[in-house]
Amino acid sequence: YKHHGPFVNLTGIFYDKAPDEKYHRKVTPQEENIRQWAMELVDKELSKADSPIRQEIANHKNLAENYKTKGLKKEAAAELKRISEISEMLYSEAEVHVRRQVALENKLRDEYQLARNKYERGQLQEAIETLEHIARMIREEE
Repeated sequence: YKHHGPFVNLTGIFYDKAPDEKYHRKVTPQEENIRQWAMELVDKELSKADSPIRQEIANHKNLAENYKTKGLKKEAAAELKRISEISEMLYSEAEVHVRRQVALENKLRDEYQLARNKYERGQLQEAIETLEHIARMIREEE
């Protein structure tokens, strides 16, 4: 017996979804923000005239163009591939940095909420210690 469908389980959620639909469903607004912030960091770095990464990419681009005019297609393709690798690495590093910053901000927010709860319960010394811990976390990141 075969039946095609999307099927609905008891919670009313479709579980016969295409892989791309599952992907889009799993991407949270925070994930989208992280990706956007990482791209903004990369764009900011590459917009600087004195950026060493920008200069490196320009050098590879010039080499690729020179190879292409000389008819050296393999070498030109290798230079273009190197540009792609540099771009991917730059984005990946930016994304790691953004994720670390988001995690820190979440931790600071949680610690602040903890300090506030302790203060509201009259645990002043514990609240002060938690705020001091927050200050140390911030200093360590600088």
